[in-house]
Amino acid sequence: MTNKISQNLHAELFLRVVGREKTGVGSTAAGLQVEREFLKSAGVAEGDVVLRDGSGLSRDDLVTPRAVVTLLRYASHQPWGREFISTLPVAGMDGTLVDHLLERGIGGLVIEGFGAGNVPPGIVPSLEKAIQQNIPVVLTTHGPEGGVWPMYAYPGGGADLVKRGVILGGRLSGSKARIKLMAALGAARDMKKVRQIFERTA
Repeated sequence: MTNKISQNLHAELFLRVVGREKTGVGSTAAGLQVEREFLKSAGVAEGDVVLRDGSGLSRDDLVTPRAVVTLLRYASHQPWGREFISTLPVAGMDGTLVDHLLERGIGGLVIEGFGAGNVPPGIVPSLEKAIQQNIPVVLTTHGPEGGVWPMYAYPGGGADLVKRGVILGGRLSGSKARIKLMAALGAARDMKKVRQIFERTA
């Protein structure tokens, strides 16, 4: 709940609960002390993490890349490591980011897929959700050359995505497809018309 979805209030309350459970005092200071001790036991160097709250919203909260790597390495060797890592958001691997954008009311979405236009299967349900909400989803490639084509039919493959209603961006780069999608949405909010604009000139 506090990792993938990022509920700041829950993170703040959780910090106090940790302090209460470990020290008997349900305060921010007690929770931070427990957290510092845990980080030290995990091998995180002193000074690599500066903590002021539980949510990370404070401008005084700081963390070095080395601290993140150390903590992830430590977690990966713990019995609970796999479960912990599964709670972390990984852009493009599941629908966390897309769902977040849908909740914010986006008008359209451009996805940069792999190769000729393929995405991990875990993101497909969120793309379908966007299409069901009449939000155009345009697929481009993350590659520096080439384009996207409906070649593969596995869940997340280009052919599969087209069947689900995704619009192919052809040889457009992600940045050019975003500009084109903005222009298309300025001309029409209808999914069919947006698709026609891309199919005419992709």
